[in-house]
Amino acid sequence: MKIFKAFIILATIAFIDIAFSQSGYTAENYPNPTRNEFKKCNMKSKSQICDVDQILPNDARYFLNHEAQKLEQTTQQDQMRDYCERKGISAGVAFAKVIGSGSLDDIKTVANDMLSKWSLDAQCQKQIIILIATDSKKMWIARGDSVPIYSNELTEIPKAESALLKKGDYKTAVSNILKNIGQNVLSKQSVSTDNIGGPQRPVVDPTPQGLLCCCGCLYCCCCRGKSETNPESGDPNGGQGNGGGSSGFGGFGRILQSVGIAQIINMVMPFIRNLMSGNRGNNAPATNPGYTPGAKFDDAPAKSYPNKKVTDTGGGVEW
Repeated sequence: MKIFKAFIILATIAFIDIAFSQSGYTAENYPNPTRNEFKKCNMKSKSQICDVDQILPNDARYFLNHEAQKLEQTTQQDQMRDYCERKGISAGVAFAKVIGSGSLDDIKTVANDMLSKWSLDAQCQKQIIILIATDSKKMWIARGDSVPIYSNELTEIPKAESALLKKGDYKTAVSNILKNIGQNVLSKQSVSTDNIGGPQRPVVDPTPQGLLCCCGCLYCCCCRGKSETNPESGDPNGGQGNGGGSSGFGGFGRILQSVGIAQIINMVMPFIRNLMSGNRGNNAPATNPGYTPGAKFDDAPAKSYPNKKVTDTGGGVEW
């Protein structure tokens, strides 16, 4: 009888142990490293990585946290004016032995729930979560709607790291995945007429050459007719004997005639249009034509990757 009772107790303990081992983390009970739960993630401060089951060595954890932060830096588009177009892609990485029941569908669901819970980029939705379940040998990458890399790509990129994942080299595999996501995103940059970045009209700097042309045009229009004949002496040279005071204008007028009025007007009109358009604040000072106050925007149309929102659940692999 005692042996039977002991057997029942041991069987019950074994059943409970099996039940708990097969029931993994959910988005609700998995800690959030971006909040005050970072210690449960085995990190010393708020971070973008959580390793709740201590799967990685300490240095690998901090290395991947750095790689996740670097993705945002490498995918920034500093030439864009809109904040969300400028901002790079925020990445979070989560490790656990088992997620949910261990199925790929459960891991996909938890990864997308974590995307909302961690809220790495609630404003722009340029965020991804990489969730790895090592005992189940599965991974899922969930994406925000504004990330310009989609379900099929998020399946192919981790598939290329299957050999490393099978060996348990998660540090190198996840690092490669983050780098490949960044390269894939940047490869989609192109010039679009819809982009806000870069001035849409030519900007002409008020350099000495531009001001000279403007003054020359004004002289031709307003002063040349008055200086051709001195009303008192009838001198066609405009009174050159008057201490040489007007001879400079006469000589300047002959130079302008040789250049050609039409050519001068063509040179001056872009400058005048720029002044009328109200772009004075974007012009560079004459002493340094390459300087632009505040944010720098190129004259050429800005290159950017797609910013259209696309909803999907991401992609994943088994190994």
